[in-house]
Amino acid sequence: MSDVCCAHDDAPVDPAAAVQRLRDVREIQLSLLAGLALAAGLIAELTSADAVGLVAFAVAIVVGGLTFIPRPRGRCCAAASASGR
Repeated sequence: MSDVCCAHDDAPVDPAAAVQRLRDVREIQLSLLAGLALAAGLIAELTSADAVGLVAFAVAIVVGGLTFIPRPRGRCCAAASASGR
């Protein structure tokens, strides 16, 4: 039912234009940031900076969790799915 409210462009897509660089993918950026925060937390724990380590681990958990949140696809489709259509 989402095609009723959303205008879909079914024009052929150039495969070369659809290719993204890895550094442009949001999930990879967030995963890298979470890994860096985790590494910072481990280093902080080894150097007995417990408060800094705790904050770094919390940042790693939150940023890593953000990779599981889907992006909204558009206003009309989101409104149609929210209304149960």
